[in-house]
Amino acid sequence: FAREYYTTTYKDGKRCPPGLAKKNNGCLPPGQAKKLYNVGQTYNRAYGSTWTYDQIPVQLRTQYSLNQTNRYYYNSGYLYQVDPQTMLIRQVISALLR
Repeated sequence: FAREYYTTTYKDGKRCPPGLAKKNNGCLPPGQAKKLYNVGQTYNRAYGSTWTYDQIPVQLRTQYSLNQTNRYYYNSGYLYQVDPQTMLIRQVISALLR
Protein backbone atom coordinates (compact mmCIF):
# COMPACT_ATOMS: atom_id res chain seq x y z
CA PHE A 1 0.00 0.00 0.00
CA ALA A 2 2.73 2.48 0.95
CA ARG A 3 4.66 1.87 -2.25
CA GLU A 4 1.56 2.44 -4.38
CA TYR A 5 0.70 5.62 -2.48
CA TYR A 6 4.17 7.14 -2.78
CA THR A 7 4.74 6.20 -6.41
CA THR A 8 1.39 7.61 -7.54
CA THR A 9 1.40 10.69 -5.31
CA TYR A 10 5.04 11.68 -5.76
CA LYS A 11 6.01 10.02 -9.04
CA ASP A 12 7.31 13.18 -10.75
CA GLY A 13 10.06 13.76 -8.15
CA LYS A 14 9.09 17.42 -7.77
CA ARG A 15 6.48 16.57 -5.15
CA CYS A 16 8.63 14.03 -3.37
CA PRO A 17 9.24 14.89 0.31
CA PRO A 18 12.77 16.30 0.78
CA GLY A 19 13.98 13.36 2.86
CA LEU A 20 12.96 10.87 0.19
CA ALA A 21 14.03 13.02 -2.77
CA LYS A 22 17.68 12.97 -1.68
CA LYS A 23 17.69 9.14 -1.58
CA ASN A 24 17.29 8.87 -5.40
CA ASN A 25 15.21 5.72 -5.14
CA GLY A 26 12.02 6.72 -6.90
CA CYS A 27 10.60 8.40 -3.80
CA LEU A 28 10.15 5.17 -1.86
CA PRO A 29 10.29 5.09 1.94
CA PRO A 30 13.47 3.32 3.17
CA GLY A 31 11.61 0.26 4.43
CA GLN A 32 9.96 -0.23 1.05
CA ALA A 33 13.16 0.41 -0.89
CA LYS A 34 15.05 -2.23 1.12
CA LYS A 35 12.45 -4.82 0.15
CA LEU A 36 12.91 -4.18 -3.56
CA TYR A 37 16.22 -5.88 -4.15
CA ASN A 38 17.28 -9.36 -3.11
CA VAL A 39 19.89 -11.81 -4.34
CA GLY A 40 18.97 -13.14 -7.78
CA GLN A 41 16.82 -10.17 -8.77
CA THR A 42 17.66 -7.72 -11.54
CA TYR A 43 19.11 -4.49 -10.19
CA ASN A 44 17.71 -1.16 -11.36
CA ARG A 45 20.67 1.14 -12.14
CA ALA A 46 18.63 4.19 -11.20
CA TYR A 47 18.59 3.05 -7.57
CA GLY A 48 21.64 4.04 -5.56
CA SER A 49 25.10 5.32 -6.30
CA THR A 50 27.75 3.45 -8.25
CA TRP A 51 30.78 2.55 -6.16
CA THR A 52 34.10 1.39 -7.55
CA TYR A 53 35.84 -1.59 -6.04
CA ASP A 54 38.53 0.72 -4.61
CA GLN A 55 35.93 2.85 -2.79
CA ILE A 56 34.82 -0.14 -0.73
CA PRO A 57 36.80 -0.56 2.52
CA VAL A 58 39.37 -3.37 2.38
CA GLN A 59 37.78 -5.03 5.41
CA LEU A 60 34.44 -5.43 3.56
CA ARG A 61 36.14 -6.56 0.33
CA THR A 62 37.95 -9.29 2.28
CA GLN A 63 35.09 -10.31 4.57
CA TYR A 64 32.60 -10.74 1.70
CA SER A 65 35.05 -11.94 -1.00
CA LEU A 66 34.26 -9.00 -3.30
CA ASN A 67 36.12 -8.75 -6.60
CA GLN A 68 36.81 -6.14 -9.25
CA THR A 69 34.80 -7.85 -11.98
CA ASN A 70 31.43 -7.00 -10.42
CA ARG A 71 29.63 -3.68 -10.18
CA TYR A 72 28.75 -2.20 -6.83
CA TYR A 73 25.88 0.11 -5.91
CA TYR A 74 25.19 1.70 -2.55
CA ASN A 75 21.99 3.14 -1.10
CA SER A 76 20.27 3.41 2.27
CA GLY A 77 22.88 1.42 4.17
CA TYR A 78 23.13 -1.44 1.68
CA LEU A 79 25.91 -2.33 -0.74
CA TYR A 80 24.76 -4.36 -3.74
CA GLN A 81 27.18 -6.63 -5.61
CA VAL A 82 25.83 -6.90 -9.17
CA ASP A 83 26.91 -9.01 -12.13
CA PRO A 84 27.86 -6.47 -14.85
CA GLN A 85 26.49 -8.56 -17.74
CA THR A 86 23.19 -9.80 -16.35
CA MET A 87 22.62 -7.04 -13.74
CA LEU A 88 21.54 -9.77 -11.30
CA ILE A 89 22.27 -9.12 -7.64
CA ARG A 90 24.85 -11.51 -6.29
CA GLN A 91 25.10 -10.18 -2.74
CA VAL A 92 23.39 -7.61 -0.51
CA ILE A 93 25.58 -6.32 2.31
CA SER A 94 24.36 -4.18 5.16
CA ALA A 95 27.03 -1.49 5.51
CA LEU A 96 27.14 2.15 6.53
CA LEU A 97 29.61 3.73 4.12
CA ARG A 98 30.59 7.30 3.30
